[in-house]
Amino acid sequence: MDSPRIVAVVGSLRDGSYTRLALEHALDAAREAGGDVALLDLREYDLPVYDPDTENTADAEELMREIREADVVLLERRSTTARSPRRSKTRSTTAGSTSSRKQPQGCLR
Repeated sequence: MDSPRIVAVVGSLRDGSYTRLALEHALDAAREAGGDVALLDLREYDLPVYDPDTENTADAEELMREIREADVVLLERRSTTARSPRRSKTRSTTAGSTSSRKQPQGCLR
């Protein structure tokens, strides 16, 4: 049986961000459990501003391929509403089979 491919996408600009540390910790645990893991740091990709009339860059294609081929994708997003303090949320989306690859199987809050 192949090891599950687990990728974490981090967009924080700060090296010591708590979100980055949380995702690295999650990937360490997944690696110890036998997963094939990768941290996709958006700072390392040359990503264009979204424009539907232009083609994607090679980096955008590579990033999309990495995400499509993953069995599990960990995403971070900042929550900056007026009602809540600054904090990050980490979400996990799991795709179990080829037929369900577009459907989230679970979320962590």
